[in-house]
Amino acid sequence: MTENWDRRDIVEQLSDFFQLFMLGVMKPIEKQLRGEVPNSGLHVMSHIYFKGPATMSDITSILQCSKQQTTQTVDKLIKSGHAVRESDESDRRKVWIKLTDEGNAYVEKMLKTVTELFTDRLEQLDPDDIRSISEAVSTLNRLFGKISETDIEKVDIKRIIRQEDKI
Repeated sequence: MTENWDRRDIVEQLSDFFQLFMLGVMKPIEKQLRGEVPNSGLHVMSHIYFKGPATMSDITSILQCSKQQTTQTVDKLIKSGHAVRESDESDRRKVWIKLTDEGNAYVEKMLKTVTELFTDRLEQLDPDDIRSISEAVSTLNRLFGKISETDIEKVDIKRIIRQEDKI
């Protein structure tokens, strides 16, 4: 622990990594996924898919936008058939936003597509490079888990892909 290390170097390297990952890998994948649901809607749908129904206040917090923008996003999801509003049985003032079967299927298809596109990009590398990425990501997950302020729920992508293959 007494070794010298420069925090700025780590921050710069992480910044470079995130920029390369987002612009070089995720942005091209995102372009291929553009469709009927805007990014804000995908964000809401993904959150509900993994965490369960959400209130409008929850969604406003997730999107970090105005209530008006949240309402527009949710209205689009409802109009497209991906979500529904349901009143809370114990408190009629509270309204839950839930995914429809179509909404759940859309998120699962999106996850499968992202996995396939990302896998295609990884296949451009040789096996040693893929092994290096796997080890680096494993190490980063372990270390960031130590400094993270929240627990992250693991997503069973393999289960989702297997489930989509059966449809």
